[in-house]
Amino acid sequence: MSKFLFALAFVAVIILVLLAWQAQQSRAGKPPGLFDGQLRPCPGPPNCVCSEYPGDGEHYVAPLDIAGQPADDAMRLLRDVIADLGGTIEIDYGDYVAATFTSDLWGFADDVELRVDARASQVHIRSASRVGYGDMGANRERVEGIKRKYREKT
Repeated sequence: MSKFLFALAFVAVIILVLLAWQAQQSRAGKPPGLFDGQLRPCPGPPNCVCSEYPGDGEHYVAPLDIAGQPADDAMRLLRDVIADLGGTIEIDYGDYVAATFTSDLWGFADDVELRVDARASQVHIRSASRVGYGDMGANRERVEGIKRKYREKT
C-alpha cells in the first residue's frame, strides 16, 4: 500500500511541477499582434475566440457594435473595462489594444486584443490562452463579460 501512495504522491508532484512550469511559460510570452491589419485567427485548440473570422465556427464570437459612438471614446471605455476586470494593458496604439489577464490560482496568462473597424462601427475582439489546449470556456466568457461591462458603461 505504501508503494502505491508513494507512486501517487510522485505523480502528483510531477503534475504540479509541470503546471507551474507551463504557467511560467505563459507569463513569459507576449500578445500575438495584428496580421495584415487584422487580429490573428485562432489556432486549432478550443482555448481561443475571435470576432474577426465569422466562418470559424467554434472560435467565433460577435464583434462589439459601437455604432453612434466615436471609436476613440469606445476604446477609452474599453481600456477602463479591461482594468475593471483585472487586465493589464501591454500594447496601446489607439485603435489596437492588447491586454493580459492572469488566472488567480496558477497565474496562467491569456491575451485579449481589441481592434477598431471604423468602417463597420465595430471593435473586433480576440481572447486566447497562451498555453494549453482547453480553457473550459474562460476566453468566451471573458469576451462576453467585456462586452456586457462596456454596454453597462455606455
